[in-house]
Amino acid sequence: MAEYRTRQGQAVLELFEQNKERHFTAEEAAAALKDHVGRATVYRQLERLVRDGEIRKYSLGKGESCCYKRAAGAECDTHYHLICLRCKKLIHLDCSLMAKLDAHVLDAHDFRLDPSRTVLYGVCGECR
Repeated sequence: MAEYRTRQGQAVLELFEQNKERHFTAEEAAAALKDHVGRATVYRQLERLVRDGEIRKYSLGKGESCCYKRAAGAECDTHYHLICLRCKKLIHLDCSLMAKLDAHVLDAHDFRLDPSRTVLYGVCGECR
């Protein structure tokens, strides 16, 4: 059964729908919606949208805020993600070498990686 959606909840989802390639921290989302949605409502809606699979939540590192991005459906389940530790950019990594790593980890270590939840941290080319 679909959960009742409020106007404020729809506004949070629309922010991500209109910015599919961008990620937001909760604070950034609240600031973008401040004229329409209260801060506490934004935080509640973000958690609901994560739970419902509408958006994805990524940790930006120890002591950092999490970021949220519109889920790209099944496409986002098949690739890994990179996060720049300096500018906090979230990058989709679609690389055949990662499929080999996934196969190795499964064969050699009997462990299945979940690409949709696997994030590699480093420094992007722009920040280097």
